[in-house]
Amino acid sequence: MRHIEVQDRLAVHELTLHYHLAPDLEVRHCNRGLLFTLVFNLVSNAIKYNHPGGQIQVLGRAAAGGSYELEIRDTGR
Repeated sequence: MRHIEVQDRLAVHELTLHYHLAPDLEVRHCNRGLLFTLVFNLVSNAIKYNHPGGQIQVLGRAAAGGSYELEIRDTGR
């Protein structure tokens, strides 16, 4: 349900969502529901505080020590 909500809000605000995630991500020992909620909230804020025609980027990459970095950028305020 939330994925559809995000797509609708992106269309209403004429925003573009780009994502580039390293394909070798394996999430272990975490609460996947909370992780989803975290990312959903960050993307929702990027939509809310962006300007019409803006962009949102979700970037993920492997980091030192076997960790993973997730970055969400937007063109809003």
